[in-house]
Amino acid sequence: MENKKLYIFVSSKESDPYINSICHGIENENVKEVCLLDVIPEPGKRKEQINFLSELIEKIYSQFANLKNGNYQPSRGDLKLNVIDDIGQSRYNEYVTILPKNKISYEVILYNELSEVIGKIIENRNCLFDVTPTSKNYLIDIFSVIISNNYRHIYYFELLQDGRKYDQTELIHALTKDRTYRYDNVTDGKFTKGKKFIDETFNTKVFDALKEDVTHYYAMQILTWIFIGSCIMLFFLYKMVPWVSNQWNSLFASLGVPPSPLLVLSPRA
Repeated sequence: MENKKLYIFVSSKESDPYINSICHGIENENVKEVCLLDVIPEPGKRKEQINFLSELIEKIYSQFANLKNGNYQPSRGDLKLNVIDDIGQSRYNEYVTILPKNKISYEVILYNELSEVIGKIIENRNCLFDVTPTSKNYLIDIFSVIISNNYRHIYYFELLQDGRKYDQTELIHALTKDRTYRYDNVTDGKFTKGKKFIDETFNTKVFDALKEDVTHYYAMQILTWIFIGSCIMLFFLYKMVPWVSNQWNSLFASLGVPPSPLLVLSPRA
């Protein structure tokens, strides 16, 4: 099986959602690298989010260290000692062996550059995207950009248990795939599987070519109508010349004034 790189769009400050997705990816998807992606609206927030991502990675691996030693650090409160059994400890030790801290990275993406960055990531076709902890503000944009690149590996981790406990029992060592949790492809849902929300062959070059064709088409249409309108106006003026000439001659005759040669419009014979 080809090695995969898991890209997780971040939002949550807690480590547990990332640990579950990472561990599932290692165990089931042959994930060997992880990258945390953070989308920001403006460049001024870059430094702040870099600090956030750096601290988040430390938090994730601090929790891994606790888990492989049998302990668990809740988001609030004191460290819980000896709450992970030997089998669970062994699993977490294996996870961090396969994915040491130097195999997890981060990237801050400016919102206006989201499409470009995602397109480059997808070029190698060996990546998975996880939107479990993703901010709802960017979820639709992320989904649309990935699909528009003819790529459908977009996943989310969902607990199937009734109620939430927010403790070690919601981590993957205590869960069973497809029974107490599932890791589903977003595009495989009942109302999305097989559907083309966006033309997946549609890209920037096609769009630019289409825009050029449309622009050219409308420009030609406008010029054609201008030409037709001009011809109609010229024909109308041509037909009006004899009538105008007669009117001028009649006016001068009624006044008994010989018309000026410069103003005389001779009617057609």
